[in-house]
Formats: sequence, C-alpha cells, structure tokens
Amino acid sequence: MQNSIINQQEMGTLPSQTLAVDWTLKTFDESAAAYLVQNMGKKSQQNWDSTKALFFQGKIDDNESNTGNIAFKIDEVKLLLEQLPNIPQELNYIYKILGDPNVEFYFKYWTLFSLDKVIKRYSAVKSDGQERIVDFAIKNAGFGHCVICAYDISDNQIFYRHDGGSSQWDRQIHYDFIQSYIPDPRDKLDFTHFLNEIQFTYTGPLTECYDRLPLINSDVEAFADVAN
Repeated sequence: MQNSIINQQEMGTLPSQTLAVDWTLKTFDESAAAYLVQNMGKKSQQNWDSTKALFFQGKIDDNESNTGNIAFKIDEVKLLLEQLPNIPQELNYIYKILGDPNVEFYFKYWTLFSLDKVIKRYSAVKSDGQERIVDFAIKNAGFGHCVICAYDISDNQIFYRHDGGSSQWDRQIHYDFIQSYIPDPRDKLDFTHFLNEIQFTYTGPLTECYDRLPLINSDVEAFADVAN
C-alpha cells in the first residue's frame, strides 16, 4: 500500500485523468479503507441526509477529532452490516473504518450514504418487490436529477443509474424502472470502478457524468415516452 499513498496537497493538483490510487492494481483491504477515509473525503454531521437537502448538498462535520474521520461504534456498525446481504468487501471495510452508521461520507463529487440510510433504502425497495439491488452512493446531476451507484446482492458487483428528477413524474419513472429492473451481467462492474470514479475531477456541467458513466437507463425517458 505504501507506494500508492500521496498527500492531500498532491491529490488536489491531479488532472482529471490521473488517479491518486488505481484500485484495479491494488488490494483493497482494511488499511486501504483507512487511507481512503482519512485522505480522500470528509464525513458528515450526525444524521445528515443529503437526499433530503436542496441539490443533494452535504454538511461536513467541522468538529475537531484526534481520530479524523474515523469513529469507533464498532458493535453498532457490525450489527447493521449483518442486515445487508452479500455487501462488497470493499464497502464493508469502508463502513467499518468510518465506524459510525449515522454519517455520510463526501468524496469529490460523490456522497456515500450513511450505513443507516443504505439499510433503510434497501428495506423500502425490498418491500416493494426489488430484492437484489442495494443503493449506496449518489452524485448530483442538476435540477433534482442524480446518478446512483448500487450493488447487486447476487454477485456484489456494481452499476450506475440515472435517478431522481425535476418533477414527481420523472422520479416515478425512475423508481418504476429500478423496481422492475433485473440486473444484467453486461451492465455490471467491479467495485474498483467506483473507487476510481470517486477520484475523478469533473470540469464540465453537472450532466457530464451522463456521458462518462455507463448508466443502465440512459434512455429510460425515451422508453417512457414510447409507453405513453
């Protein structure tokens, strides 16, 4: 791990096409998760939910701590992680290192949901019939739209989708889509894709992510128009 670590000042000067750490070439273990949590983002204030905030805005915890972004509610985190089926090992490590189920974590442009939020979202979609998909991160795409990163519990691989919307109609279209979606192996990626994506520096409009990411439903609105 040591040869992959650089300081935060160096990270701030990286061009968008350069990775501080290419996780496809590294083993992501607990020490790697600790490096990521301490050097690649900031935790939120307790119980902040960016999905309910204007423009999905986060709120960074400004309180000084001798342990940085790391907390030690180990037993509570462990019990909650047991409620998530087949969680990717990398994500498991990150939540264990964060050590607090009630904080979000902010990377450059992505928000990692709090562990508590992940479980509540999974319980909600599961109760509506979608048992395979677990949402864990969000990126603002403007005007109420967003991109969600989720994993499939059948193989713990990830995928990205367009979600949210500027109207209830948009949001319902996206919700109906994911509730009936059966994960396709051709859509899915290793978790390392997300670990590299959170390092990317976007320089264009908020919608730049639509072109950059392999969204599973980039044409869901077109399907909706045909259906109506």
